Amino acid sequence: MRQYLQLNERTADISLKKLQRAIDKLSTQLATNQFLVSDQFTRADLAAAALLAPFRTPDKYGLNWPKKLPEGLQRTVDMLTSELRWIDSLYQNYR
Repeated sequence: MRQYLQLNERTADISLKKLQRAIDKLSTQLATNQFLVSDQFTRADLAAAALLAPFRTPDKYGLNWPKKLPEGLQRTVDMLTSELRWIDSLYQNYR
């Protein structure tokens, strides 16, 4: 499966860089706005928060998250924590 999907260190690094660029774009928007595309909660906020939820593991997601993540994933989660804190408040306020 890994070979078929070309999952290896090189492609993982490429994917992590793409993820970071996308999160940087969201962070830029959220630096001056409470929400992504409007002055109120929209589907854009919902979609972004839902897709990025595995990096924040919010209680109100509706899933029992694992207590311990694989080491590589935990490093990524730790790296993204400060940039993704906005997800926590969306789940608290709109879920």
